[in-house]
Amino acid sequence: MCMACEKRGKTWNGDDPKCGFPNDGAFDIGNWNCATLNILRGIAEELGQIQCMEDTSIAIIPISDDDRAGWIVLSWYKSRGRTSTARFIFDDTDIPLTLEIAQAALIKYKKA
Repeated sequence: MCMACEKRGKTWNGDDPKCGFPNDGAFDIGNWNCATLNILRGIAEELGQIQCMEDTSIAIIPISDDDRAGWIVLSWYKSRGRTSTARFIFDDTDIPLTLEIAQAALIKYKKA
């Protein structure tokens, strides 16, 4: 479980949260109200990097470090808690988002 999920805990009535990065730090599509993914969605909103079509949203967050520059791409249905897609795209590579990359974005955008 990511530190952001542990720190936030459950702050609502309804289903329990399910971290988007359980155990091995790889993105899990079965997430629900993951604090890290919700913070990333907020960063994209602050950057004006969200596009919506009908009830689906997509967000793009630029991120770079010493090794590579790329984009975190997230998508979700309505404004519900599950993030259905979380990818990291760089050069000609497209990989599932990892907790390590997500945390690097939180640090870059001063949310960690």
